[in-house]
Amino acid sequence: MASKANRKRIWVGVAAATIAFLGIGIGIAGAAEPKDKDYDEDEPPQRDRDPDDRPLVPDPNDDGIRGKIDIAICDCVESGVTGEDAVTRCVAVEIWADFPWPPIEGDHFSHWDAWGMIRDRVDDYITATLAGTGGKWCDRARGIKVVAKPMPTKPDDGISIPEKTDIPDLDLSDFESPTNHPRDGIFHQNMYGEILLGSGSRSITYRALGSAGYLAAKENGATEAEALEFGREVSKNSSRRLEYLNLIQCSPWNDALYTTWGYGDVAWPPGGHGRALRLLKFHPDNRQRIIDRLPPMRNIRLGDPSWRTKDPPRRAGPEWTEAAKAFEYLWLPKLDYTALFNDLHVTLDPTPWEGADDNMSSKIFPPPLVSNLDAMNVPSGLWGCPGLPLLET
Repeated sequence: MASKANRKRIWVGVAAATIAFLGIGIGIAGAAEPKDKDYDEDEPPQRDRDPDDRPLVPDPNDDGIRGKIDIAICDCVESGVTGEDAVTRCVAVEIWADFPWPPIEGDHFSHWDAWGMIRDRVDDYITATLAGTGGKWCDRARGIKVVAKPMPTKPDDGISIPEKTDIPDLDLSDFESPTNHPRDGIFHQNMYGEILLGSGSRSITYRALGSAGYLAAKENGATEAEALEFGREVSKNSSRRLEYLNLIQCSPWNDALYTTWGYGDVAWPPGGHGRALRLLKFHPDNRQRIIDRLPPMRNIRLGDPSWRTKDPPRRAGPEWTEAAKAFEYLWLPKLDYTALFNDLHVTLDPTPWEGADDNMSSKIFPPPLVSNLDAMNVPSGLWGCPGLPLLET
């Protein structure tokens, strides 16, 4: 994205091949987005536990945790375990055997993080199996080299999708949490059951600001106890959560790939541009595409402002295919820790990205190693919010 002309060329494209969700693979049947009783907030099960004694699923501090989960999925399926819930629990028990599974209302958010991470990888395996590539998915998990095939193009568009080359995978370890815990300045793979606002363990802004507050305090000389307390103070501040939500939705990366005018009745306000994230599971697996050095892709209909005035408001679906079955891979903009600690201000880190083009040096954008990749299927226009850095495509 070194120039406007280049951006106009690269932000055009297509989406993934169509897969019918037929209820095969590991015993899945029914709708593409089943609702499980374990996630039913109307009748949450209870565990006999003091709220202050909720165990923390240990952070393995291991960049290979996703790989361990993937291998465990294949082991569980090959051992005869069937059904999405059963496979998810099998994997959880294999990796974190000392904790009760599945998590329930009142468990520590790390419990939900671990469960959600496993469930998303199980869903990814299901999608691969339905596409006839489950074996290759397991080969990849076990380190057996798989030669990637090009994805099919959008029908009759005349545009081809580039194949993965033999160059090494893109290393995202400096910009991800090993446990996918949301934090400013990294990517977050949205997981099943997460929300953007709220003060609970499934809220992305709540957890991200808690981590940012803790790190800001430590960076400014606070003790461990003081840092923990400041993190709690920041995360519980609803105004600060709204401010950070606006930055997330105003990131040109998130806006161009994932926002829509057709956000329906989501439980959070739109960004300053009037569009909103919906947190839906029909996007391409943009995390894996980036690792494979392939262009991230958009697959949600943009719509227009009139969609908000309809009765009821329109809700956007996939643009042209139901094949993509991943949640959003969101960039969480980096914050200014000094302003956060001293004044409780949620503002962007003013330090520019080293090596980035001037128009993409703000940390409302991902780092250059990602923002310089091509992106596909993005309509022409300005992305981002007034008063913040923009991207023209």
